[in-house]
Amino acid sequence: MTACPLQTNSSRGPTPYEAFYEQDDPGIKELAWEILREYSCATCSPVKKIVYYVNKHYFYKTDYEMFGLVDFWLFPTEMLKIGSGDCDCLSFFVASLLEAVGVPTRVVIGNTPFGYHAWVEAVDDDGEWVLIETTRGKIHPWAHRSKLGYMPDLYINPMGCSVPEDTQKTY
Repeated sequence: MTACPLQTNSSRGPTPYEAFYEQDDPGIKELAWEILREYSCATCSPVKKIVYYVNKHYFYKTDYEMFGLVDFWLFPTEMLKIGSGDCDCLSFFVASLLEAVGVPTRVVIGNTPFGYHAWVEAVDDDGEWVLIETTRGKIHPWAHRSKLGYMPDLYINPMGCSVPEDTQKTY
């Protein structure tokens, strides 16, 4: 794990990317466990329950629509209050909820068929990684990532950042 680059938000100043994980916040923990209790689907994994809940109750909006800015990252606790955010905000929100109930995650930033983007990769109940498209509430097998056109540049988890082995980037 290498040191994360800093995200610069106009009102916060430089912030390490991993600081956007808030899985230990009481409000995040409470919501995560409430989601798992609320959905009694016996065959649904915690990943499915949380992703589907967020997709139903939280909405995608661009930073420009919400703040008049090109890029502004909300913390998950701010997502709880505002109820909407863009790809990075939704990704850290979903990842924090999953981490709060013990599901290992990483937020990934990279290129996709629809531009530079953030998404979540998590370990599902069967021990396999899945790709979570947080802006659409979709879960895909991780093995389909390349076929879907998701090309990672940076992995972020609560402990820090890393880059894919096949890139030469250093942070």
